[in-house]
This record gives sequence, C-alpha cells and structure tokens, in this order.
Amino acid sequence: MMVLQRFVALWLVLSVVAVSGKKGSRLGEKCEYDSDCDVAYSFCRGQQECMCKKGFEQGPSNDRCVATIGAKCETHYDCAGLPNSGCELDICTCREGFVAHSSGRECLKVAALHMDVCTEQGQCSSAFGDRMECRDNKCQCIPMFHFAENLCIKSKALDEQCSSSKECYVSENDDENKKLVCTSGRCQCIMGYHMALDRRTCTDGASQMNLMSLFAALMLGITLQFFN
Repeated sequence: MMVLQRFVALWLVLSVVAVSGKKGSRLGEKCEYDSDCDVAYSFCRGQQECMCKKGFEQGPSNDRCVATIGAKCETHYDCAGLPNSGCELDICTCREGFVAHSSGRECLKVAALHMDVCTEQGQCSSAFGDRMECRDNKCQCIPMFHFAENLCIKSKALDEQCSSSKECYVSENDDENKKLVCTSGRCQCIMGYHMALDRRTCTDGASQMNLMSLFAALMLGITLQFFN
C-alpha cells in the first residue's frame, strides 16, 4: 500500500510539472482554443491561429498585443500599451489634454499656444476651435482669420465694417495693426495717421510725401529728357 501511495504521489507531481511546463502558442502560431494562446489580449481565430483581439494590434516585436483607440477594456492596465490613454466607459480613450491620432495608434498632445507644433488637425481645433488648423506643422488660423485674445477672429481690412478694434487686421506685422481702430463701426486709422495710397495700410504722411516727391522727380526727369 505504501509503495502504491508513493507511486500515485509521484505520478501527480510529474503530471503537474508536465502541464505547467507546457508552452502556449504565440501570435501567428497554431491553436485550437483561446486558452492555447499565450499572449495577453489574443484569441484563437477559427481554431487555427493566435491573433490579437479587436482593438488591439501586434507590437513591433510581434510578442504582444497593443491597445489602440476604441479597444474594449476593463481597467487602465488594459490600455497600458497606448501611452497617455486610459479606460473610460470600457473603451481605451486618450486622457485629458491629448487627442487621438487619425490612425488610432497614438495619443497626441493638444496645442496650448498659437503656433504650437502639430501633426494632426485635432491638436489645434481641440484647443481653439474649427477656425484653427494644422498648417506647415504649426497651429494657425485658417485664411482670412487672425489670432487675437486666444481666438481666431475674422480679419477686417481698412474701411470694412467692424464691432471691435481686435477685428481690424492688415498685416502680420503687429506695428501695422496697432495703427487701426474700430470707430463708428468701421476700421480706420488712429489719430495722426491716414489711409496710404495702397488703401490697405495707414501712414503718418511723411513716408507718403517722400514717395510722391520721388515720383514727381522721376516724372520731371523723364519729361526733361524727352524734350532735350
């Protein structure tokens, strides 16, 4: 009896060792059941091959399944493979201050300032609205708008109707814009300045007089040369 008990005990130990030492299937390897797949967040597709579950993709080394935006989750740990994300309402979502890349494989930092570096439209519009776009890898206002008071505002040229001086905009040069003011519902030059000949900027008169004098001298020179 004692010999039989020892034999049974030895058999049980060997069985446990054999089971525990069994190696599961990796991604792309053959399988019959989900339990055969040894990689977290993987399953046995069609009882043939281990693959990542929906919402997860094979990592660079093909040894793990990495979460993408929209992957089903239960805890933040399930989304750990996707930096700057978390599990919200059972879905892997970018954390506050980040926005999803169009590929769903990355969470990008939302722009904090005008002209911040960007790669996706959402980085700009999430912070400043649809009038801000990612252009030349920088967050900028769309054409015909300019940035003022943390907003993209419709640009109003000289003599155009306005409701506030911040709307008046004629150049990327702030010194030029400082010469404008919204008066009587229209963008006008501030006191001491008047509309230049180009009808787009303001001048104090001196530079315009110099230009007119130069033009008059040029015409006089041409006239004298013609008659001589």
